[in-house]
Amino acid sequence: MKIKINPDVVLDEKTIINDIEKFTKTCAMTIIEEAQNQLDKFAFGEMAEYYLEYEPIFYDRTGQMGDLSYQKYMTIKGNIYEGGIFINSAFTNHEKGEEYTEEYIYNDVWIKGIHGRKRVGRGGKAHWREIKGLPERMNRIKKKAYSENFKNKLLAKGIAKAKSQSYSILKFS
Repeated sequence: MKIKINPDVVLDEKTIINDIEKFTKTCAMTIIEEAQNQLDKFAFGEMAEYYLEYEPIFYDRTGQMGDLSYQKYMTIKGNIYEGGIFINSAFTNHEKGEEYTEEYIYNDVWIKGIHGRKRVGRGGKAHWREIKGLPERMNRIKKKAYSENFKNKLLAKGIAKAKSQSYSILKFS
């Protein structure tokens, strides 16, 4: 990327700082928004697969671990921009009144791939068996998110958006 200075503008420190801040903020916000959208798609895809892999069906599915088990977030603290998705149990209460914690959702659903538990046996020998699917869903999302290809695409979108803005002294070729 080549940056040129507009020769028709008088250079002063404040103008230079304002243009650089505008460029970096635009770039950062675009990266965060695009990362949120892409991570949301990754998570939605993983949860869609989670529900499709469940065979045989032992009980009616609530669908609560789908797009209700995570949310997008963004925080800006000074010059630090952060965003993505986080596990949230606020909307995933079990129909029997049991509450799912973020720890349960992360460990049992997103990491272990547990769909639920089925009572096996009768009487004193009865026990609960976990109904498992494909594990490590969160790690597959992280693998996509931390890939160089993903990061490079985000950076390219951020720079392109920042370059499209109007600036007092900066010009891009």
